[in-house]
Amino acid sequence: MYILVPKFMEPKDPFQVGVGMEGFLSWELCRKGVLLIQGGGPVHNVITDRGLKKTAEIQNSVVYNCTTCVLGTGISTPVSTDIKLQAYGGNGTKKTWNSSAGSYQQGAAGDRWFKNIFEYGLTEAVGNWTEVGFCWESSNDFYSASGPDLFARVLFKDGQGNPITVQKTSEDTLTITYTLHVKRISDTPQVNTVNVPGVGDVEVESLLLDKALNYMTNWTINWNYAYEYKTQLGTSSDPLIPTMTQPRAIIGGYCVPTLRQTVNYVSGAMYREFLFEWSASVVGNIAEATYQILYSSSYVDGTSVACRFTPAIPKDNTKKFRLRPRITYGRISA
Repeated sequence: MYILVPKFMEPKDPFQVGVGMEGFLSWELCRKGVLLIQGGGPVHNVITDRGLKKTAEIQNSVVYNCTTCVLGTGISTPVSTDIKLQAYGGNGTKKTWNSSAGSYQQGAAGDRWFKNIFEYGLTEAVGNWTEVGFCWESSNDFYSASGPDLFARVLFKDGQGNPITVQKTSEDTLTITYTLHVKRISDTPQVNTVNVPGVGDVEVESLLLDKALNYMTNWTINWNYAYEYKTQLGTSSDPLIPTMTQPRAIIGGYCVPTLRQTVNYVSGAMYREFLFEWSASVVGNIAEATYQILYSSSYVDGTSVACRFTPAIPKDNTKKFRLRPRITYGRISA
């Protein structure tokens, strides 16, 4: 006769936090330093499904997802399923951002804005253009006939919001500004109830912290490591606040995820999912879990997401403990 003992204490989906994004286009066409025409708006653009997936799967600074601008001659209305420009203008329209002219980390801690600026000189991108795309740097797809995958796509429009053709000659300069708005979906903890085997119902509060948005919109960060997360457990039952920067009352050590994946969530949203597992040797009343940010491959620089368990989850040395957190990336508006 065998008695089956649960091996894991595993709250289901304890982290439910989200990031919302929207982008805007503005532009100026000048001849010999004199403004010829200025784009109406700023014009709201469509962040593509591919752009959301890129943000979720790589976990780098969002700034790097739109550091390159490309032009086209398509006239179809941009939609979220667009992967490419409708009619790519070729590698000659590629322009990388002017980081010295841009501005970053504007606004409140949980509500960030930044600008990427693209400046086409006299001999660059001469032609008639109707659409603009923003994307990440790549060594190959700019040379393909269809062009690169897009983070966002938008049509040139006049002050009344009507699509127009921008005619750029060799006597003109064209300055395109892309403004991205990144916002915490909720400034108060999001709450859900989960059932923990052997414990019962536990209320879980989850909060995206200021540190996360700071890293997400900071182009100076070594982005290869900025969102490689580790997680710690703690016994603190103090309330969660957005300005938290460090884990509290730690038990056990860092836990590195054994699973990293990007999953379709609902229409217009993607989530980044991880799986963490602590050994049976970690013992205590687990009241808090915190996601840590790596500034580099070895330097931990604060907490990006925190959750609190009420009541605390008592753990002895007979079971392992698992968490499966998710961070959702969606559009603030279409």
